[in-house]
Amino acid sequence: MSMNAVYCSTGVTCNPFEIKALLEVLDYREEFQSWVIENPDAANATVIQKLRTLSSSYRKAVIRLSYFLAAPTAGKEKKFLSEFKSPVAMELLTCMSAVMHLSQIFLLPYPNTTAVRNINGEEEISLLSNTMPGSLTADTVRYLRAHHLPHKLNALRSNDDVDDDKELCETFEEMLSSDQPEYWGVMTENEFSPFWKLVRSLVLRGCLKDAWDVLSHHSSRSNNREGFLHLRAILLSAPLPGGREDKFDYGFQIFSESNDDEEEDLIIGDIPYNAYEEWGCTSRHATFENHNNDGGGKAAGLRSAKSFYATWSNHVRIVMESGLKGGLLYRIPELRWAVFNVISGSTDSFDGWAEALCAELLYVHPMIRPEDICIRTQVAMDLYGDKNDENFYVNMLILSIMKMDAGCAIDALHKFGGGSSAALPTTLTALFCDLLVLAGCIPKKIVTSSTIGKMKDDDGILNRKIINLRKYLFLSAAWACEACFRATDDEDDEVGVRFASRVLMLEGTSQARSALLEILGRCMPASDAEATAWLSLVASSLSVAGDDLSEISSLIALSRARHYLENSQPGGAAFWMLRGAEAENCHLSAKKCTNNSRGIATIKLGAYCVQLASDLLKSVVSPTTMEETLVTNRLLIAQEVVRSIGQDDAISTSIDGITMSAFSFLCNVTDLCSALLQQKYRDVGSKICSCLVDRPAEDAVTTTLPLAHPTFWLDLFSVAYNILKTDELIADQEQKPSFDVDGIHILMTRLKLLESSFHGDNEFFRGQYNDEIKSIDNTQRQLGGSCIDSLFTFPEMRLLLERGLMRAFVERNSYRKLAAVADKKQKFKEASAFHAPSLLGGLEESIDLLLGPPPYAI
Repeated sequence: MSMNAVYCSTGVTCNPFEIKALLEVLDYREEFQSWVIENPDAANATVIQKLRTLSSSYRKAVIRLSYFLAAPTAGKEKKFLSEFKSPVAMELLTCMSAVMHLSQIFLLPYPNTTAVRNINGEEEISLLSNTMPGSLTADTVRYLRAHHLPHKLNALRSNDDVDDDKELCETFEEMLSSDQPEYWGVMTENEFSPFWKLVRSLVLRGCLKDAWDVLSHHSSRSNNREGFLHLRAILLSAPLPGGREDKFDYGFQIFSESNDDEEEDLIIGDIPYNAYEEWGCTSRHATFENHNNDGGGKAAGLRSAKSFYATWSNHVRIVMESGLKGGLLYRIPELRWAVFNVISGSTDSFDGWAEALCAELLYVHPMIRPEDICIRTQVAMDLYGDKNDENFYVNMLILSIMKMDAGCAIDALHKFGGGSSAALPTTLTALFCDLLVLAGCIPKKIVTSSTIGKMKDDDGILNRKIINLRKYLFLSAAWACEACFRATDDEDDEVGVRFASRVLMLEGTSQARSALLEILGRCMPASDAEATAWLSLVASSLSVAGDDLSEISSLIALSRARHYLENSQPGGAAFWMLRGAEAENCHLSAKKCTNNSRGIATIKLGAYCVQLASDLLKSVVSPTTMEETLVTNRLLIAQEVVRSIGQDDAISTSIDGITMSAFSFLCNVTDLCSALLQQKYRDVGSKICSCLVDRPAEDAVTTTLPLAHPTFWLDLFSVAYNILKTDELIADQEQKPSFDVDGIHILMTRLKLLESSFHGDNEFFRGQYNDEIKSIDNTQRQLGGSCIDSLFTFPEMRLLLERGLMRAFVERNSYRKLAAVADKKQKFKEASAFHAPSLLGGLEESIDLLLGPPPYAI
């Protein structure tokens, strides 16, 4: 972390690798939200552990991106990646990762902490007052090694050049491959060789395994086997907080690797090979997805670690006095300077405050109390830090976070890129602030005092303002996500809107929903696949408590429906209206709404069905009803909508009773018109009666309403009038009437209600359809016995119904007579089969007749 990265901006572009990291962090947050919904009664310790894992997940995404951008490339790949590998952006990512790592250690609670009451009586988690001495030592050591100590091969770096990491590795291999590595390199009379400088640097940072790998190449190892085995036992059995290597300094393996380390035998004082894990370090066999401990030592483990460490440090003290086996410490005096002076805590020569603090925590005060770490850090900075250090801001930031100043951490993330227009750093800042709010480290709303002009209210108190920092950061992240992709090209608008939508849906407040509606209003889905993806995003957030995103689902679905309507594709329009109704129903089910709430898409779908049915009926009963082309075209549209909705599985579960009635009405009108064109008048009569018969209403079981609204009764009676007239013309042709007795009764009942409504003296219409009746066009009805659409008068219609009832009774009676005769014949046939004559002849038949005549004999 360096000062020149503090106030940098990363611009507004977003390269493919940042997009991948952005996807990862959003997926991690949504997975956590899903877990919370599925486990509402989870224990506090489990929730805290999940929050710490979420924090590690954010850091993992950032660190992977940093490693990829820092990886060497060549050829075409180098040319392609050169524009993305900005040193400023890489340093910003490193700084953000460091702030998040330090905040995870000192700000986030541990599973072994408890909740206490603050001065306002609110429940608050106090971290440092509920942790044991030594519980944060391992995490702090790992943080220092990961972010503040230089490269572990830095001791091989010369003063005259700036070797990169690749050249350092080559130099290291060259040194170890020499005949006498301990004398390799240029050195003066009173100066130690690079070999011993490297060993001391590795021991100071606690990488004893790497230090032993270097020492094992000493040229005199074969002549002092016993002494080197003793030295190896001391180094590889050291129960240091943070472990003996830096592989897990980030708390996880950045990339999957094979763990080829084998368990070692007990070497010194019965100290296990993995005794360092008792400090709360991640196991060397753990992976990111399955790690044993995400930091913070437990009470039992810390007691064991303290015991093992005391045994090991006591043995080191003995070796300092009596020497190693075989007199190795006297034969190779450099070991005292490079190894034993460091592990015994008797050295005071360090290259920077981070190295001094790391050595102190490892070898002097491993059981330090958590609240004292910031004190020792400040002492190390005062003693070994540069007084004119350009990183003064970074040092003060570290001390503030160690003192549990969560606001300082968010401010730092904001300065390290979270306040720029770049999508990834702004989203990371918002998500980490959200994490601290969930953990109780930052209140949901912050009260600030106005200092402008020292303005005071009537009580003499400075004016206060309540700020929702989390909401502000989420809104900034959403705008940054949309802007980043709009700045490239129009084809990326979809990606930017999707990212912005996911961010806003995580925030979930009314202002965020308004912002999401605004974003979707500026960029509606351009394809069905895009709309489906957006609906999936909205559906995934419906489980979040308090979120009402059904209006957004309706907006997305209706935008596609509008597209299909403009392109004369009614089936597609009905499909997307149904998708909107489905999303609204999911929301109402999640909220367990008991009232008759209806969403906009549900209303639109019902209105669309009614409008299609109305147009189709008007085309049939109008004076130009013989224009079959118009009727056929409208019938095809209605049939396409009926197929589109009827074949959808959501029709039975996703729409309410009112919309279902509208769809059923459309189905009946469609079948009515289809049968009318085919001159199947009996089917026409059946569908007219189906529209007019009473059905149970949705609001009350005792109330019944017809399927067709009264505004359509005139049209239905017009069709009925035509086919009744047709029945009279073909009555002598032994043609069955179009209406049966029940159908005529239904028509008579509705005609009486319709006629009385014209005089305004019918309670049924005044109570149920008062507003609708007023909207009937006066040109379609004339009071009294006058003509309706120039087709019929009420007396004419009553007369036709009476004649139709007569024909219906005649038809029913003849059917009953025919049915009785058929039934009688069937019974006789069955009896005859039972008393069939025998094949043996008349003797048996005579005997059977003596027993009695066959029943039903004619």
